[in-house]
Amino acid sequence: KGTESAVLFLWKFPENSIKDPNTYLQACFEVLAATMGLSWLLTFIFNPTVINDNPLNDRLGYNNVCVGWDTFPANIVGVIGETICAHLVLRFVNLNDERMKLLDNKLS
Repeated sequence: KGTESAVLFLWKFPENSIKDPNTYLQACFEVLAATMGLSWLLTFIFNPTVINDNPLNDRLGYNNVCVGWDTFPANIVGVIGETICAHLVLRFVNLNDERMKLLDNKLS
């Protein structure tokens, strides 16, 4: 795999041939970062006032990453990205569980 993006790696090869759980976890982080970046860009373009004028900023005095995907159309991108990320994390958990069971059988 090397230094290639995990998302691109998973795109090139069928899911059943990937046995390293960490590939799925890395892909989830890549999808999460892309989702946050795209959501913030859409918020900046379509709803720039919400960045400085929102309840979180009013109460705490600062924003967190969620402000970027709280409004339309950024929230649509957020839902799609997080759904993909949830699948990737569940696949990581499944494969990691299989790996731990195999290692446990070898160790005992």
